[in-house]
Amino acid sequence: MLIVPAMRAGLLLLALCSIGCAVQSEGKAHLLIQKAMLTNRPFAGKDLPIRYRIFNVGDAAAHDVTLEDEWSAEEFQPVSGLQSGTWSHIAP
Repeated sequence: MLIVPAMRAGLLLLALCSIGCAVQSEGKAHLLIQKAMLTNRPFAGKDLPIRYRIFNVGDAAAHDVTLEDEWSAEEFQPVSGLQSGTWSHIAP
């Protein structure tokens, strides 16, 4: 979970998800990424908790997966948590 203070009420969240995956020969991995704000009312100057979830709905494992989220440094300041993650494999 990444927690950032919102800098203005009109929030525009952009996520860049870089996923590199090598799949096994018998099938393909298919990754779905969910990014959700964990608050119903974001306010300027308040923390904005974000949760990321990754699902492999394919029929093979995904390998060497990297998730990166780029935030505007002018609008958001990370408080705690990570802005990227890596997994050696994600099973279906």
